[in-house]
Amino acid sequence: MNVGRFTLCVIAAYIVYAALYIGIMMGVFGELFMANADMMRPPEDSLMAWGYLAHLVQTIAVVWLFDKAVGSNDMKAGAIFGFWVGLYLAATDSTFYTGVKMSTDPWLVAMITHLFVGVVVGIVLSFLYKAPAPAEAEAAA
Repeated sequence: MNVGRFTLCVIAAYIVYAALYIGIMMGVFGELFMANADMMRPPEDSLMAWGYLAHLVQTIAVVWLFDKAVGSNDMKAGAIFGFWVGLYLAATDSTFYTGVKMSTDPWLVAMITHLFVGVVVGIVLSFLYKAPAPAEAEAAA
């Protein structure tokens, strides 16, 4: 994957992640996730810029892994890849729900959301993936 295509995939995945997580966790199930509002920083003490940067680094890693693991425009393979990334994020998130003193009410919704969002991102990356031209593939080998 060339730098331009990689950048496009990172931007698209970053937007899809943000839109789906915000839409699902804050929009559709906002009341459920407010069960842990008392654990969050107040807006004036927020470190959101660091959160956005961390999300960007995470997205770059996902796109890089997609290129190495799937490396094609096969939507089924992209969905499977996305499922596994979503499962990884769900397991990581579970450590917070089970290890930190907080409400576990939103836990199941969060786990399903991670799987769903992962699959969608995997499909989007498959859709955007463009295999290198035969001459480029030979040069890279």
